[in-house]
Amino acid sequence: MNRLSILRTAAVALAAAVCGHAGLLTDPPGQLSPSSGDLAGFNGTTVSWGLRLSNDTVDQWWVFTGVASDYTSTGAPGEIPDGSSFFTDLLFPYFFTNFFLNNTALAPGQDLNLLSPGSPVDLASFAISPTADPGTIPAQLHIFYDFYDSNPFDPATGSSATQLGSDQFDVDTTVTALGQLPQGSAVPEPGALWLMAGAGLLFAVRRRATA
Repeated sequence: MNRLSILRTAAVALAAAVCGHAGLLTDPPGQLSPSSGDLAGFNGTTVSWGLRLSNDTVDQWWVFTGVASDYTSTGAPGEIPDGSSFFTDLLFPYFFTNFFLNNTALAPGQDLNLLSPGSPVDLASFAISPTADPGTIPAQLHIFYDFYDSNPFDPATGSSATQLGSDQFDVDTTVTALGQLPQGSAVPEPGALWLMAGAGLLFAVRRRATA
């Protein structure tokens, strides 16, 4: 089986996970960025999660096959997702470019971030509707991968690699729509968005306490 066939087969079998790491992602082997899983953005903006992860096994090679979410879009007025294409998997393109095209999978003990080990790589993005009502929606993200007893993409030995199974990491997340960006304001950096959201929540709590 050639390298491209392996990825195609894995993509078709995303939901076919066997027990192992299945369950909420813990550290080790990794952590979501932000660690809370909570994102916030103004209407019409796109927010994104990152992933810090390393292969914590001593004898498995990991092949990441995709990221899916439990967020849904029904097209209802005021909903937070921006249409049917609001969610984008950013992990698979990263893995394809940095691992598959270089004839390798994630080796035992190796960090997912090749250029800056320990730092997050892009996981997925979420587009907030321009007409979203302010509010918060929760859902899980699911990170799918296959694991092998050796590097399945090695041109010399990959054909003898045995797939040991498929698995997934699950992470709890939320997305908060902050409403319309005030006119004349620049779109803030992602880190600043939660500072603004937190300040708004604190103000609301204080106002209720003094009412």
